[in-house]
Amino acid sequence: MTSEEDDSATSTHNDPQSALGCLHGEFLHQSLQFLDWRQIVSVRRVSSSWNHAVSETVVEEQIDVPTRQVLRLIQKSLPNLHSLSFDQRTDPDILLQEDDDYHDEKENDADDVNGLVIQQFFELRHFRCVHAHPSPLRNINLSNLFRHWPYLQSLNLHGNEDLEWNLSDLSSLTHLKDIRLINNYHLRGDTWDLFHKKDEDSNDDEQWVPTALYYNLEILDISGCTLVTGRLRHFANLPKLQWLGINRTGVKGDLRTDIRRGEFSSLQGIGLCSRSVYGANTIDSVADAHSVMKARLQIMKQSKWESPIWPLMVYLSPESPDYHERPEQRLYTSERDPPFSIEVVLVAGRFGWRWSNYLGGFCDTHWVDPEPDRETHENGSDYWDEITAFQAQTSMFSGFLDPPTPQEYRQLCEDHTVRESTRI
Repeated sequence: MTSEEDDSATSTHNDPQSALGCLHGEFLHQSLQFLDWRQIVSVRRVSSSWNHAVSETVVEEQIDVPTRQVLRLIQKSLPNLHSLSFDQRTDPDILLQEDDDYHDEKENDADDVNGLVIQQFFELRHFRCVHAHPSPLRNINLSNLFRHWPYLQSLNLHGNEDLEWNLSDLSSLTHLKDIRLINNYHLRGDTWDLFHKKDEDSNDDEQWVPTALYYNLEILDISGCTLVTGRLRHFANLPKLQWLGINRTGVKGDLRTDIRRGEFSSLQGIGLCSRSVYGANTIDSVADAHSVMKARLQIMKQSKWESPIWPLMVYLSPESPDYHERPEQRLYTSERDPPFSIEVVLVAGRFGWRWSNYLGGFCDTHWVDPEPDRETHENGSDYWDEITAFQAQTSMFSGFLDPPTPQEYRQLCEDHTVRESTRI
């Protein structure tokens, strides 16, 4: 090798940008996928072929966009961007100081800038995931915008309190799997419209067919969307639904009847903290406990999560005719308080529930699972050791499956007082 050739090779070796400039075509934009998005944007200045390669690069990582100016840069440079997180509250990224569009856009008035934002969202057509907190979309027709995002799979508009829109605006997003719209106070619509549309091939106006969301949806959280209506039954047969959040919404339901065997088959967790869902955290009579707990335990038994239902605890409403207090005046709580809360029991894999006051007073257990056969149970003697130890636990209410009536309770208290005085 001549000295000139050697110097040339050394120069190329010491200048990575020059070496990278030798890359081109399909290999180049596939290689760019391994870079951070900021690096991808930066290298577009190497040459025109690199600029073209950047525009062809599929970027699957989620990009946190602090301002609309960054959005402008990304729209130009990364049209194949898959995932975007947009937060208008933070300051511009320093990366923009090198971009001419940043300075040009700062000279526009607010209306022009908002128009640019809208256009930039329309042109980013390859989104799979969009998170916007708070949303820059408040002045956009979302129904029209969503038609420009045909591949969207995850939409998170958490905390967009001023955004006025309707659940029906999601109808064009046929690939959606994950929808999180927590605290969208001006979101309206009925959950029925998410999963059903009129049959265009039928002359019957009452003929409905399932939408793509019916088959694809895995996560839906509309907690805090107080204007959204619907029924818990609308979600019963969604084949892939894993998480449902309907806390503080207008969705109505009744756990005594709305969760049946074989339904909600993929559900791993559910948020039910709502006055419009009976059995979510209170019941009106002791007699309702069995059917409510059967539904709750159906979800708990199929879930991999430790606490799949919120609220965790169910208790008897103080307005119930079955409710009563201790007969004597009290200044403190104790294990003698009436057991009007329900706790889940799990012993060696066997589910049940019992009435409790969570202070050491509890009734006997209502077992949901049958007692296993001693000879065939896979855990053998371990189960019987655990169940024997569990059943050895006693309280003032042992012998009662359900909370005692006022008369029975007074007698229990008197008997307990006598036993205590005898010990003294």
